[in-house]
Amino acid sequence: MSTQSVIQSVLHAGSLLLDSSSSNQSTVKHSLNDTLLQRLWRYCDHEQIPRKLDDKSNLDEIKLVTAEESLSVVVRAQTLLGIDEAEDNVPVIGTRDIAQLRALLAIVFKWGVDHLLPRVVVALPKVTSKAGPSRITALDTAGQDFKRLAALLADTLALLFPNGPNSQLPQTLITTTLINRHLTDVLKPSIALGWLPKSLATDAIQPMDDVRPLILRLLSILPPSQAILSLGGVISSLPSPPYVRRFAGSLLTRQILRPHGIRGLCEAVFGDNEEAMGEENDLDRLEHTAKVLTAVPKEMDAKVYYSAIVPKILELLSSSSPEDKVPTPYKRPAAFAISRMLTTDAHDGAAKAIIIPLLKDPFHVISSRTTSFAAPDCLLILTMLITNTDPSPTLISTLLSPSVPALYSLQQYLEQKKASDPSVLERVRGLLQTWARVVETSECVGILWSIVVGGEQDGWHTDLEGNITRTTKSSVPEAERFALFTPQSRREAEDAGEFDPDANIMEVYPDPAQFVAFLKRVGRVDVVGEIFVRCLEAYRATRKEDDPLKTLLYLQLVMQMQTQLEGGLLGLKDPGHVLGFVKHALEDANRAKEPIKRADRSKTGLNVFKITPDQVDSDDEEGDSDDDMPDSERYDEMTETAVNLLLAILEANPSLSARSAPVLDEIFDLLDGASSSLKSLVREARMVMVARLASTSSSSTSEAHKDDTVETYQRAMKLLQDPILPVRAHGLLLLRELKAPNEALVPAILEIFMEAIQDDESYIYLNGVQGLAGMVDKHGKEVLTRLVGEYAKGLDGVWDKADVDKRVRIGEALGIVIKRCGSALGVYIDLFVPHLMRMVSSKQLPTTLKTSAVGLLGECAGTYLLALGSYWDDLIGGMLDLLQVETSTAEEEDAAKGMDANPTKKDKFPPLRRAALHFMGLLVKETTRAVYDGENVFVMDAPSMRRAKLTLGYLATTDGDGIVKVMAREVNEALADLETALKEYISQ
Repeated sequence: MSTQSVIQSVLHAGSLLLDSSSSNQSTVKHSLNDTLLQRLWRYCDHEQIPRKLDDKSNLDEIKLVTAEESLSVVVRAQTLLGIDEAEDNVPVIGTRDIAQLRALLAIVFKWGVDHLLPRVVVALPKVTSKAGPSRITALDTAGQDFKRLAALLADTLALLFPNGPNSQLPQTLITTTLINRHLTDVLKPSIALGWLPKSLATDAIQPMDDVRPLILRLLSILPPSQAILSLGGVISSLPSPPYVRRFAGSLLTRQILRPHGIRGLCEAVFGDNEEAMGEENDLDRLEHTAKVLTAVPKEMDAKVYYSAIVPKILELLSSSSPEDKVPTPYKRPAAFAISRMLTTDAHDGAAKAIIIPLLKDPFHVISSRTTSFAAPDCLLILTMLITNTDPSPTLISTLLSPSVPALYSLQQYLEQKKASDPSVLERVRGLLQTWARVVETSECVGILWSIVVGGEQDGWHTDLEGNITRTTKSSVPEAERFALFTPQSRREAEDAGEFDPDANIMEVYPDPAQFVAFLKRVGRVDVVGEIFVRCLEAYRATRKEDDPLKTLLYLQLVMQMQTQLEGGLLGLKDPGHVLGFVKHALEDANRAKEPIKRADRSKTGLNVFKITPDQVDSDDEEGDSDDDMPDSERYDEMTETAVNLLLAILEANPSLSARSAPVLDEIFDLLDGASSSLKSLVREARMVMVARLASTSSSSTSEAHKDDTVETYQRAMKLLQDPILPVRAHGLLLLRELKAPNEALVPAILEIFMEAIQDDESYIYLNGVQGLAGMVDKHGKEVLTRLVGEYAKGLDGVWDKADVDKRVRIGEALGIVIKRCGSALGVYIDLFVPHLMRMVSSKQLPTTLKTSAVGLLGECAGTYLLALGSYWDDLIGGMLDLLQVETSTAEEEDAAKGMDANPTKKDKFPPLRRAALHFMGLLVKETTRAVYDGENVFVMDAPSMRRAKLTLGYLATTDGDGIVKVMAREVNEALADLETALKEYISQ
């Protein structure tokens, strides 16, 4: 029988398994059973084999037998199709036959492998609860299921490798169908049984070791993208035992490590369709790609893995030639993966330790043979990483900061080389500008300043093919730099443009004009300001050293920054740095003058060039010399520069004053020591500073009276925001002069005065105190209640100096209010005395506040004694208790340990005892006066009088403070006078 006849017979047998019966039953289940049984029986009759099933067989068994017979048909067809028919080249099967074979293969995996694999996995120990469906497989059938699954898998793999793992794949449509449509279906059972751990094996289920070489051979033949896609399907398939996912992941890593594995992964995840690749990459797919590439297999060391995988990813980013044909969308996932390796700290930074040297060495290592990539390739890689990842400052800093000095050196080399590749120069500029605009100010300034102070270590070289490599530095010898121009060399220099003001004749590095142009392109005012101040400070410092080239470099940088930057120094937003330089320059100039006054005129160090009046006369007689500049003139030059900077900063910052920049006060004093040759310039600077501080509103009093209340209030608000002290004080004055402010404005005005009394400037806080007192006059008890509440609230807790100062200043305002009350004090006395007595008796209150409270009681007694009538006995007794508790025999100590220097302490300071004695003295004297005037008399009983005399006598004798002793004696004498007056009053 011919091969064609045999194939037709086999295909007919397969069609019997696929042919559907026309008979229909009542239910779907019975209809499917009968249909499949009829097919099997017709197939068995055609093949002349016994029928394996009967009417009682269940549907699962019928499907399984159908799958086994379908595989038998496919195996026989594969064997016949693989025969080499040399006599004709016409295909032996048609399109319908191909579709039939594909359907049979689908039945093999759907009804056979997919049915048996979960039953076998469920029977494995330790994975029963994690893998497989919820149905329970009897352990006594597990062995039979395993044998049938193993037979299906062996026959399936025989379709691919009929003669073992070393054989070639049969070139048939069946092979193509298996690889293109059912590769994941083949890999899933192969990994489950071929890589079955011995710890999970049983007597009935054993690992199929012969499957491993077949699968490894298959994966090595397939393109990486197809193998990765299928292994990914195995990993993501559910349910799946952990060991299957683990070994599938290991095989996936092997595929990634293949020569085109990274590209294969991108093809598997993002596809190879040009239109699809043009779409926006989905973040989930980018995350998935990065997760796969950063997952280190357990059997590999992290450093070994990253050493193998990182260069391949970077090669994908560096490929720019047409023959490489790496699609642009594939470069974004590669860049995303590198960014994740750098930003995550997994495996102790193993990935970072591999990536950074690969990208850094081409810019630092002189021999390109020792580096994996050339400098242009690294530029392309860095550009792709920056443009295809999120603009993270951390990532950009990690990638570029180590190479910024070398990149700037390359940029200066390319800018000076007229025949350089403009695309390379643009890449270098783009990287440097991106880095400088994104990183933190401190990091940017630190690295850029290292370029200035470090100098150029090595150079660059471009060969005939345009390849750029690092090379040793070749420069003009220093002796030749200082050689004078000859007529011929001068003409050559003029022709070459070296007499351009921006020409770098001395070849200092970095080139000042180019460096400042780079700063201008970056456009960061904070960085420019910091670099400018550092140049000024370095220029001032190098004048003391013997390094003329460095001095020249810093001076040219300063001049270029003043020239190139738009508006000169007016773009500097932080004047504090420049003011600091001005201060230091003036201090140096003042210190330089001190040695002149020494009688021996011995000079060392910086003062060796200091010129004295005697030397001026001598110099006049000997003639001028251009070679020697007196040190005083050098300092005058620096002082002139500093004063000019000061004027420029004051002009550029209208709000700048001594209030906002306290260093201006020190600068103002230092200007007194400036040289007489700079008097006019110094006078101008001092005038600007004084005018800035003293300028006020020129509104006349008559116009102020015409202002509406709201307009006056708004004007006062504007003045209060002015940085100049008198202007702010004038704003407070306007608020004080409001005759009848709207009730809605009262809380805001009160808050302003409360804030004003906390100001350190007495001119401000005294206006605030007066304003609070005026608010009480205008609005009465409501405002007074709030003031007393603010003064006496929160007696417990931790106290700081600011809070104590605020309470004391509120107390000053209350003192003014008490004096203004006069005889009307009795109306408000109940607001004062209870709160003040509670403060005096508090153990947690600082002594300063107790003293203030006692002082207010004294103001009440001095203003209107009769208002204290109901509190007489309590006040006398409280003061005596206070004196007994606070008395101290310690002698008066220095001011540093006194109450003024320690306002928050609760020690026994003398001012509190003095205030209490002063208050008692007022009470006693006013009472004595009232007795003689015939007014209401407060009688002090004999026990209280006796106690008072004893306490005062004790203080007058033993207290450590001399003033307290004197005051105690005076009060004791006043008590005696009161006692005499009371006796006369009683006798009358």
